[in-house]
Amino acid sequence: MRNATGFLLFASFGIVALAQSPNGPYNIPAQIRTLTIVSSDMSSELRQNIVRAFQSKTYSLEELQARIRRGLGDIGFAKASVEIPGLATMPIHSAGQPVDVTVRVSVGAIYQISEIQFERRNAFQDELRRQFPVANGDVFKATAIEEGLNNLRDLYASHGYINFGAVPNVQFDDVQHTLALTIVLDEGAQYYFGRLLFHRAHPDQPAMSKLRRSWNSIEGKPYDYHLLEKWIRVNSVSLPGAAKAPDKAVERYVTAHQSDETHRVDIELRLP
Repeated sequence: MRNATGFLLFASFGIVALAQSPNGPYNIPAQIRTLTIVSSDMSSELRQNIVRAFQSKTYSLEELQARIRRGLGDIGFAKASVEIPGLATMPIHSAGQPVDVTVRVSVGAIYQISEIQFERRNAFQDELRRQFPVANGDVFKATAIEEGLNNLRDLYASHGYINFGAVPNVQFDDVQHTLALTIVLDEGAQYYFGRLLFHRAHPDQPAMSKLRRSWNSIEGKPYDYHLLEKWIRVNSVSLPGAAKAPDKAVERYVTAHQSDETHRVDIELRLP
């Protein structure tokens, strides 16, 4: 029996955190004094491993639920169900409060990855699959899929695809216990570095001229935030204070102006 999930956002794999109220009791960090796992299909060894991993440590109930789900997803339990943790003691009123927690879990079967494929791809025909550090036939690992999706975003972003998006679509085969992952890509337009602008005149005219000459080396290239950071570091001597904190210089000095008509990103420098 094949079970198509539709556009699954990997919540069941522990990649997406739960959406609880930010001020609710499930978000208050508490010390897990005792952890009881209730499950009809979990081995005693796995149950003990989970208890050892989380008992006596401090988590919110929301985080505990997500971490247990993620841990199961990293050893192949792609369809594991982890219910909201229950309290055997009084409700959580303050951070660090010791609590006794019970979690109901159904692990299901261990799944292997049958294939990872891509739809609507144009820019990187041969590089996409290599972004996922898992081979066909490997046991499913949630964090490997998450890493692959992050790698895809970095790959496209470094080549000017600043509006890139990817939606994972998962199809389970509950007979063979495999899953096929299709990544639907929305590449968007490719953007390029445009003009270098100045918010106001630089007090040092020779320094301004030097910055303009330096900008010629990247103007017209595909927009890449990391290349912009590198340019700021190289030219930090001409930007007061940038040499002291080059990692924060882009946020401090730069306003990016994106044009959807020209597909150019003009960079405006805000000088002190």
